[in-house]
Amino acid sequence: MVSAFGLVSCETTREITLKADGSGTLVTTTDMSGLIAIAKMSGQGKELDSTEKSVDTTISLNKIADSIQGLSSTERELVKKGKLGLNLNMSDEKLFTKLEFPFTSTSEISVLDQLSLRVMEQAMRIESGGSPQSTADEIAKLAELRSSGAITDEEFQRLKQKALA
Repeated sequence: MVSAFGLVSCETTREITLKADGSGTLVTTTDMSGLIAIAKMSGQGKELDSTEKSVDTTISLNKIADSIQGLSSTERELVKKGKLGLNLNMSDEKLFTKLEFPFTSTSEISVLDQLSLRVMEQAMRIESGGSPQSTADEIAKLAELRSSGAITDEEFQRLKQKALA
């Protein structure tokens, strides 16, 4: 018996746009497409094939910032200004995330870079159902996100159905 294993890595790109006044934007894009193939090979293919074929959404981090433990008040305010983009296309086996944070001075860049990982971990934990919230709490939080404009009515309904499942 011969077994073959391939290591799949996530490719991360960081882009900094800097204005003359020292403000700008830090964008961290991660290609996690290889994880879809790994998940399918590990026997989760049927589950993944039954999911939505394509998702392209952007979420304001204003609400998620309050659920990330251990942030200082300064870090929390920085995170609240950011947004998280998710682009998933199951038929093409593509999965990209894009974190975008504006900053007012270059001194914030290293802080935002470190916060990026924590934000992604929290977002993935929530998406994978790792949140310790009750279903009612989860739906209430989704309603808040919808009211604030962070998610659309369609996204609210989809996530609500997922929470109730």
